[in-house]
Amino acid sequence: MSISRQIPLAERLDEQTGAIKRVVVSSIVGTAVEWYDFLIYGTASALVFNKLFFPLSDPALGTIAAFGT
Repeated sequence: MSISRQIPLAERLDEQTGAIKRVVVSSIVGTAVEWYDFLIYGTASALVFNKLFFPLSDPALGTIAAFGT
């Protein structure tokens, strides 16, 4: 018969709490990066993409086309 070591409840809770904190922090960082990417793309499509990809069209139509693509 082997004797297994029982992990105290406090140690298990500390490990679970650390894992939960890591998941929460990772989720917050990932969401912040995603929103930053969305902000940069939206700004670039409004200010740059219409002139870059649709230079011959009306500026308003170029902006609408840039947002649509």
